[in-house]
Amino acid sequence: MQFSRSRLQVTRYFDHSLDPLAPDALHPRHLQAPVFHGDECDIRFGLNDAARPHMIWILKRSPDLMPGSFVEVYRYDGPSGVATVQPGFGANTSPGPYFIVTDQHPPDPCAYYRFEAIFVPPAP
Repeated sequence: MQFSRSRLQVTRYFDHSLDPLAPDALHPRHLQAPVFHGDECDIRFGLNDAARPHMIWILKRSPDLMPGSFVEVYRYDGPSGVATVQPGFGANTSPGPYFIVTDQHPPDPCAYYRFEAIFVPPAP
């Protein structure tokens, strides 16, 4: 996801395969376009409670898409229930159906966000 501080363009990138088992890119729990308020912006993505015991949710940000430029800004470890928020970011402390991560100082002129969900297999 890319956004410009001018707030004129938001681009979301999804896999638009024809696989009927693939997730629907327009589902409201998917990563949403940033919501601006003042110089801050909120990034929202869903939390499926059934997945919580086996998933880690990560949000990363890059100012320029250069190799190695993505930096982890938020992590929610579902198995432990522990959230890690980097300085310059805020987050809802008790995720409900959505995570809301606030970028308090988005880079100018734009930022790129990468969302990752990591599966943690159950113990045998």
